[in-house]
Amino acid sequence: MPLGPAIVAAVRGCDGVLYNTYDAGGPLIWAVPERPVFVDNRQDPYPADLLFRAVLAEQRGEYQALFGEYGVRCALVPAGQPLYVALQRDGWAELGRDAQLAVLEKKPDSR
Repeated sequence: MPLGPAIVAAVRGCDGVLYNTYDAGGPLIWAVPERPVFVDNRQDPYPADLLFRAVLAEQRGEYQALFGEYGVRCALVPAGQPLYVALQRDGWAELGRDAQLAVLEKKPDSR
């Protein structure tokens, strides 16, 4: 999953803690090495509970508790999927998008 220039630029332009999917973590480390990732698929040093909660966020759009706990203000997520839909519904601004991925940023007045 290479990251296109629009996604890389959007990640670089998004302020705050970044959430990314497990599959996007490795490419993100390569494309934007200065940006810490939330999780990545190169190895599994992450607690099972964290990965499970990330899957729930992605598959059900239930992100509020997870993002609140980690102070997430940016998200690199699959475009059109439940988490993307939930973030848009809650007022997150889309900073960049390609055919597969989107970068969204939490605005101060959004949930």
